[in-house]
Amino acid sequence: MINADWLVNDGLNSTNPQSCTNNKDTTWTYNQGVILGGLADLAVIQKNSAMIAIGEKIIDATIQHLIQNTSKGAVLLDKCEVDA
Repeated sequence: MINADWLVNDGLNSTNPQSCTNNKDTTWTYNQGVILGGLADLAVIQKNSAMIAIGEKIIDATIQHLIQNTSKGAVLLDKCEVDA
């Protein structure tokens, strides 16, 4: 569910049960937070810094693609939200 930009989207394409692939659907902001929480826990439990490295790529992608400059400053917004 991690796309080529390192953003987590909403699901997998399950038309072929043998080969689940990223369905390229919307990348909601909450999806980024959910996986970051899981990666942080795994890093601690497994003492595995590779989980932190993956999390950093997702954080960088979130900042690059999901932060929008608004009248109130830089804000994490979903693509369907508008500057209020």
